[in-house]
Amino acid sequence: MTNLVVVDVIGDQGAGKSTILDHFGELGFPTLHWSKQDQPESFATKRQAFIEAEAAKGTWLVAIEVPSNLPLESLPPNTTQSAIVHIARTPEEPAKGHFSIKYHNHMPQLRRQIMSVLSSIASHHHSTFRNWLHIQAEPNNPVKCILFDLDFTLITLRPIYIAYEELMKKLPELMPKLNENGPFTQYDLHALEEQAIQQDPTVSFDRTELKRKILTQVAHKCDSDEQTAEVALNVFLDHRSNLGDHLFEDVMPTLQKLKEMGLTIGAVTNGNANIWKTPKLAEIFSFSITPADVGARKPDFSPFLKASRLAEVPIKNMVMVGDDIKDDIGGANGVGMRSVWINRTGHQNHIPSIQPTVTLTTLLDLPAVIAEWNRKAK
Repeated sequence: MTNLVVVDVIGDQGAGKSTILDHFGELGFPTLHWSKQDQPESFATKRQAFIEAEAAKGTWLVAIEVPSNLPLESLPPNTTQSAIVHIARTPEEPAKGHFSIKYHNHMPQLRRQIMSVLSSIASHHHSTFRNWLHIQAEPNNPVKCILFDLDFTLITLRPIYIAYEELMKKLPELMPKLNENGPFTQYDLHALEEQAIQQDPTVSFDRTELKRKILTQVAHKCDSDEQTAEVALNVFLDHRSNLGDHLFEDVMPTLQKLKEMGLTIGAVTNGNANIWKTPKLAEIFSFSITPADVGARKPDFSPFLKASRLAEVPIKNMVMVGDDIKDDIGGANGVGMRSVWINRTGHQNHIPSIQPTVTLTTLLDLPAVIAEWNRKAK
């Protein structure tokens, strides 16, 4: 799937190492584990043999060095551990980048930190990193899986607007002291979210958790409790994921046709819409990936690699369909996946350096495009 291998986590001999490696494994990266049965000498031999074998195949090697003898699960909440990531084509040619793991006793948070590390490497070594992951999406590769963005590709933005409207109506009822010092508006809610993201950018990867955090903060200021905040959150989420009446007209006929063609269909979104609450979508989709699942947002590579793993389909046999040139098209292009830009309004591509494989003004044309690609692949 990719020629990037996480070799080891150095300096952490406890459960923290296994946790980090497991999360990399979830995202499709081969890993080398330290087994409890391994003696230090035998593992060192095994590790060196692994490195040499992978290096001989041209694999890039990654090792994360955590300068602590304590497992991450033993660290007190909010502990910050400095760390170094080593990347190399061969063990003799390392490059280093510094990052921190801020542990909050929360595994999704740790996953976000891990993905931030790889995203940082990708941004600072952009051309090299693209070469690590890139698989040329040649037209003669048959399409076996199609990924769809959700918001403004399949779904109008109306559910988001309704969710905020209903939340702001409900908050004063749930928190009677909310407006004692003046009206609390949707803009105030957004300002608190932005402030939280500035303090810890990784919280932006999980919009549901971010909103839970902010609503809890607001509840405490109003002498209310976490349970009240949870009720408010559920009001928002219920309306946010009420999608059935807010699909574009070309969506269901297209999805049904693609399903009849035997294709695996998945969703990769930067939002937090829950498609499983809409039965007619749940019947068609095999999986849905949000930033909370991988600790990263499109155009980062990790949601696409996660999709490849869940679909059990190589990148070269996948297609991404979306409305956003940077996130959907640029992200897919970056990992070597074919891309379809759905441009219903006919507006101009504002990033000319990013070009989709195909541009469509309606999803109704998509099945014919896929059928033609697969015909040429035979």
